[in-house]
Amino acid sequence: MARQNPIGKTIQRQLKTPYGLLVYQFTPKRVKNMNIRIRSNGQLYVSASPRVPMREIERFLWSRSQWIFQAIRRMEARQQAERKEYLQYWGKEIPFQIQLIPSDKPERIKLKGEIAELSLWEDNEVHRRLCIHTLWKEEAVKIFPERFEFWAEWFQEKYQVEAKKIRLAIKPMTSRWGSYSKRTGTIALSLFLSSKPREFLEYTIVHEFCHMIFLNHSPEFHALVEENLPGASEIRKKMKKCPI
Repeated sequence: MARQNPIGKTIQRQLKTPYGLLVYQFTPKRVKNMNIRIRSNGQLYVSASPRVPMREIERFLWSRSQWIFQAIRRMEARQQAERKEYLQYWGKEIPFQIQLIPSDKPERIKLKGEIAELSLWEDNEVHRRLCIHTLWKEEAVKIFPERFEFWAEWFQEKYQVEAKKIRLAIKPMTSRWGSYSKRTGTIALSLFLSSKPREFLEYTIVHEFCHMIFLNHSPEFHALVEENLPGASEIRKKMKKCPI
């Protein structure tokens, strides 16, 4: 018989079952019975006497695998409901649910009414962030150009100024909402604007177009922004309180 690890020393093990790969933490203890415990985070913990062979323990787990997986899913669903997690989408907080999918399928977000469903390979911060950023990018590609063209025509007709093109920031801009380059004549907009109220996008575009006339933040500059977007000063106050 293979030697067990020392009393009280926990090791992670895996077991293939008809319902998937079962990952569990095993700890030999001075107990009479084999114990199975599923914690609130969905992790499975097993303990048994070091005299019980691992093949017997895993035979028992295999026989109870359907019940174990059902219990883990219930626990994970309860924990997710308790977390009340949200994603930011055009100024709204949309509650989301996590659905784990095989790695051969694309990760994506599907909006279902007032709930978002995140289909992920793994439920961790990196995969969530990438998936949510993809949603913001899709919204940016769909909405930003149309709003840019509207204001481009406005400023060209009113002030005879023209931006050569719009450049969406592929890497989200973390220090500013937008920028204007006099050298290239381009306006860049942060993808994070897709997560904020629509008025933030309108303000940012108007703000950057006004920099074609004033390359500073003088009173004249802010007056020009307000002239073209009434209420701009109030929007600016909101944006200052809102982290990018």
